[in-house]
Amino acid sequence: SRVNFVPGTNTVTFSFGDIVNTETDADPEYIYISYNAIIQNAAGVDRGDVATNTVQLREGGVNIESPLTQAVTVVEPDVTIAKSDNGTTTADAGDVINYTLTITAGSSSPATELHSTAFDLLISDALPEQLDLVGSSVMFSGLPGTSSGNIVEDLVNDSFSATVDRLEPGETFQINFQGRVRDTGADIIQADETVTNTANLTYSTLPGDGTDATTNGGTVGNETGSEAGTPGDSDGERITNRSNSDSFTSPAPVLSKVLANPSDTTFTIGETVEYVITLQIPEGEIGDPAAYIIDEID
Repeated sequence: SRVNFVPGTNTVTFSFGDIVNTETDADPEYIYISYNAIIQNAAGVDRGDVATNTVQLREGGVNIESPLTQAVTVVEPDVTIAKSDNGTTTADAGDVINYTLTITAGSSSPATELHSTAFDLLISDALPEQLDLVGSSVMFSGLPGTSSGNIVEDLVNDSFSATVDRLEPGETFQINFQGRVRDTGADIIQADETVTNTANLTYSTLPGDGTDATTNGGTVGNETGSEAGTPGDSDGERITNRSNSDSFTSPAPVLSKVLANPSDTTFTIGETVEYVITLQIPEGEIGDPAAYIIDEID
């Protein structure tokens, strides 16, 4: 074979044998070699790394002239997800919570940030059992003009997923949705219960159908892109997973006890003392299987 690749040394050799040039005109003649190399999806290969490729011309095993080098710098997207309940710290049964997910791509300015476009973004949120997803409440806000997205609600399982085809460095958008604190059924919220809701984000370094050969330097029929290997494998695109959570707590019951006449605190022997016990009950369920009050009288 005229082309031989040795995986152990990561070396490719192009063998031509004897080259005979029979042209007699004054124009120079050339041999062009075009091939693709993949930035490996491997541990230790990260944004900012510099990969240097060295080529050497040899004849009969002897180097001819000095080797030539070409360096490339590794870039990759860095997208974060932040979840907010817009200041809600406590909520009880029947309350509606307004959630906001903010998805932000790391900026490429200054150039030293070395962030690239993120592709095939998938944002999902499966609400916990104490929350019902409010139908038709999931919406994009501020989706960039270069991006296209789609939202699918699953009201049976109280979850949703949103897909966005791409997000350029420095761009951001939000997803707003509502969750109603469950007030019926076996999963009705309990008093003094903390509820945590987690949103998940997945994105990749290349679009699902691979990058364009004409704009990214690949050769026709051998385009650079995710077709080179299975996404997530060492010879495929890098898949990144992120998540962020937000919590609220339902109110606890508040018990108070006072004298019926707070200003009268002295009683003689045999006199009746009247107390007033008040239990402030949050909406939801209290006690399992039943709530009760114990009053120890001295």
